[in-house]
Order: sequence, then C-alpha cells, then structure tokens
Amino acid sequence: MLLARVPAVEVEKLDQWRFYAGEGRWSSRMSDAVHIADKMASELSIDEYVENGRSTFLMVHSEPLFGRRILVRSAPKPEGPWSKPKSVYTVPGLDRGKDYFTYAAKGHLHLSRKNELLVTYIINANNIWDMAADVAIYRPRFVRVPLDQVLPRNTHTR
Repeated sequence: MLLARVPAVEVEKLDQWRFYAGEGRWSSRMSDAVHIADKMASELSIDEYVENGRSTFLMVHSEPLFGRRILVRSAPKPEGPWSKPKSVYTVPGLDRGKDYFTYAAKGHLHLSRKNELLVTYIINANNIWDMAADVAIYRPRFVRVPLDQVLPRNTHTR
C-alpha cells in the first residue's frame, strides 16, 4: 500500500498529488513512494480513533486472495508504522458453496457503539447462478468487534 495526499479541490489534477516517500518526506514523483503496508486486499477502510487527544488509525480489510478472515492493523499516523494484520473474525458459511468467498471488509467507527468497532463484509460466489439461487449471499453482513481486540495495548477504549 502506498500513501498519497492532495487537496480535495485538486484531486483530478495528478500533478498536484504528493506521495509519501518515507521518513516524513513527500514527493511529487510516484516512483519515490514507499510501501507503508504489505499483503493488502484491494478494498479497505481506515478510521481515526481519538481518545485523550491521541490518535490511533485503524485499518480493516479482508484477508487477501479471498481468505476467510477479517484483519485489523493499527498505526499512530496514516503513514505508519502499521502493525502486522491481526485476525479479529473468521467468516462462517463459506463452505456452503465450493465457489463462495468473502471480501470488502470495512470498519465503521462512526456507526459503532461504545467500546466496539462495527465491521461489514460480503460473501459472494464465483458462479452467477449460485448468487441467483442463494439469497443468503451477496448482501452486507455486520459484526461487532470489541475495541480492546483492535487497539494497541497502550491505547484506552472509549
């Protein structure tokens, strides 16, 4: 995963983008960008959890390559350093169909209850006829993960 920033009003102007180049440096050249996390899924969410003026960024994503687990990482800043992925949930029901998989896990801190992180994910199938025949797949699913499972140990829960 790479990190870039741009003023919202300039988002369509690629020459205005700046890429995180490590050690607090930003560059206009994408080739200078450094990886801030590896083994990523193509969809994810990042939420900022703030308590007592201290930020912790929480990244939620599915296990890469359509794995069964939902993973969470944390970092003190968007540029990291990001923790290793921690499994917080194993998606049930994937064995009902041989071509079923899960993806699109995302956290929703703004919708979460106190001391929890609401996470959504999707179950889908490689076969379109499975999707048509099984109404239990291809719809959002929700799971509540206790914040103490995702926050670094030195961060208090809200």
